[in-house]
Amino acid sequence: MRRHASMEPFMARAEQEGYGLHISTLTLAEIESGQSMNSLTNRQEANFLLSKFETIAVNDGIAQRAGEMRRIYGIEIIDALIAATALSVNATLVTRNIKHFEGIPELEIKTLA
Repeated sequence: MRRHASMEPFMARAEQEGYGLHISTLTLAEIESGQSMNSLTNRQEANFLLSKFETIAVNDGIAQRAGEMRRIYGIEIIDALIAATALSVNATLVTRNIKHFEGIPELEIKTLA
């Protein structure tokens, strides 16, 4: 999990303002696959941060919506699944990869500054 300076303040603000934090099982897999997770310290830090999120698994509805989004917007299937997961819980998608999602008009996107 690549450390980002604004991640902790963002999470603290979300918790303070009562926003739920959600993460797709696909995003979880992306984090777990990162080389930085080979470090025990990084793994412990990531697990602490991830414990604050509700994990959302891909279901049939999410998969169908992602397929439609891939077909309509031409985005990668993983990005379509992540976007469809956010939409399934009416969440704002927070990402550092805005360009992967900016062509989806129904999706609210924010970036960590």
